Amino acid sequence: MMVRFENNQMRFGSPHDCLVTFIRPFSIILSSKDLPLCLSSEQISSRQYDYACLHKMVMSGNVGIDGNRLMLFCYDGALAIPKIEQFNPISRAVLFFNEKLAEALIGGFYCEAVSVEDITPGFLVQGPDELYVRIAEPNPASLTQLCFRLRVKMADEHELLRLCSFRQVLNKDLWTCMERGKRFRERFPRVSLVYVLRGVSALVRHDWVLALSSLWIAVEQAVSQLWNDTIASGKKSRTPDRDIPGRRNSLRKDTRAWSTSARLENLYQLGIISDSTHCNLAIARKARNDLSHDGQFPSQSIVEHAYRGLIDLFRVSLDLEEYSILSGLEKYINFTMADIYTMGAVPPIPIDEAASDFAHSWFYPIPSLPGEHAKPSVPDSDLGSEPST
Repeated sequence: MMVRFENNQMRFGSPHDCLVTFIRPFSIILSSKDLPLCLSSEQISSRQYDYACLHKMVMSGNVGIDGNRLMLFCYDGALAIPKIEQFNPISRAVLFFNEKLAEALIGGFYCEAVSVEDITPGFLVQGPDELYVRIAEPNPASLTQLCFRLRVKMADEHELLRLCSFRQVLNKDLWTCMERGKRFRERFPRVSLVYVLRGVSALVRHDWVLALSSLWIAVEQAVSQLWNDTIASGKKSRTPDRDIPGRRNSLRKDTRAWSTSARLENLYQLGIISDSTHCNLAIARKARNDLSHDGQFPSQSIVEHAYRGLIDLFRVSLDLEEYSILSGLEKYINFTMADIYTMGAVPPIPIDEAASDFAHSWFYPIPSLPGEHAKPSVPDSDLGSEPST
């Protein structure tokens, strides 16, 4: 059975029904009483692992759902919200999940955006001692499918390796990150953190167009926030002795006279933003205009300028500890962005490789392709020089 939301609408049934998505990348959430997941290759290959543990609720929290209902967090990184009118159509659930993931990201816990394909219906199961979240067979989003197959012991040998390599986080630490992100959102009410989340997610996937578009929306919102807090409010600008009718309203709302570029220049001249911030955002702004007006695709370096400029805009209103947490996300982004073209050639795997050898992350010998272990019949310099017909 493949679950789909027809016409973007949901059907309502049992009060135990819920909507579920998973934290990306794959993560294990531990409660204080849980032991870290540590499985041997034998346990995984024979599927002798505690599948019920993956379904288990490890934390719940009030995150702004109608009626003070709670979001549930499961051991395998599943997030569950009640299937109620607040999240109908399903696009509202996507936005809600991304708002909470964005708070976690800004608070220091790296995660990526989800889409409608990442959301699947589920229901609650009350066990003797634990509450479990069961999911239906999901739409074909890779991570959701993987988590479903791990939960029902249908994963193949390669997929089972996810139980050997994953990150683990304590539930209290994840909640701390979300609370920190919530405080950040309250400090920057004009900034929609979902655009930051989507921009970072596109950045690590090398989707430069979506990354620049999303990050620049966040940049303009952050510039507007900083402008109102410093210039329009008069805190860091000159204020006339007599009130000039319409002046303050013009500073706040006249985006033709005070465009983003004009605001950035004034913020720079007053020393509110640094040389590097102004330079990064000037480069990103030009690239955004070239994309919007001429369809010119941005490069990776352009998107990185936009990201660093955005983080520096936030720095103006953050203390040192908050800024260090936010800027520390870059190491995770750089790690995730490992470019396939810089990884080097993958060495051929011998046909008779031992099945238990973890060096190549396989449990069985990989059949070779025709000519895979034969020497090339043409020099390397000639490979791919002629078009195929």
